Amino acid sequence: MPVTEWLGIHDTISRLFDRVRSLYLDLHKRYGPATITHNISGVKVTYPIKTDWQHDRFYHLGEIHILEDMMAEMRPDDVFYDVGAYHGWHAVTAATAAPDSDVVAFEPHPMSHQQLCEVVDAIDADIRACQIALSDKNGTETIGETSEPRARLGNNADGIKIETVNGDQYITEQELPRPTVIKIDTEGMELNVLEGLRTNLESEDCRLVYCELHPTLAPQEDVEGSVIRLLEELGFECEKFTDESKNHLKAKKPE
Repeated sequence: MPVTEWLGIHDTISRLFDRVRSLYLDLHKRYGPATITHNISGVKVTYPIKTDWQHDRFYHLGEIHILEDMMAEMRPDDVFYDVGAYHGWHAVTAATAAPDSDVVAFEPHPMSHQQLCEVVDAIDADIRACQIALSDKNGTETIGETSEPRARLGNNADGIKIETVNGDQYITEQELPRPTVIKIDTEGMELNVLEGLRTNLESEDCRLVYCELHPTLAPQEDVEGSVIRLLEELGFECEKFTDESKNHLKAKKPE
């Protein structure tokens, strides 16, 4: 039991914390800077922090080990796909790491997509934001109404209906540049995304995949093993890329 609960002051402390935080954010919006710059492996990356949600998302960066590895791996002529982009951590980092690259971000949730577009506009980033869910087939799914990092498809019958598309088909129909580097964070739908991108993953130009695995959320059994087997079948060499709280896979084709 927390000490504050034992002393009977937990609710009072929580309310005080919320009031102090609200005051800080209000002062920041009035007088603080509109952006923050993080140094990632020697490269300065700028993110917007003017609104409350931007401040919460970008003032302290998560998944820094992935962002640092991306900095080391990105090439000037890369085409980077951020699948499950949310507010664009990875897309903004990729666009900064390789300014001449093409960056395409996929975020199906209407509110999250709008916020992603606000991020892109705020820092004048060259990122194409697509409001679509990449999958292995075309159809419709539901997603929770609230915009949050863990919003996922199919977990809320009363949620928002969104369109799902076969990734390979969508790329062809929309005449998108073919990906060379792909990051996937889709809250359990990672195998569906990879199956839908099979043709592009088979291409010799597609050389690197970062995939966050969610075995407890995936509809398939042994999704981790299935993802690894699929990527190895397509010519990638896989390694676990895990921090204390998240389960990432890095898959790279041999040079």
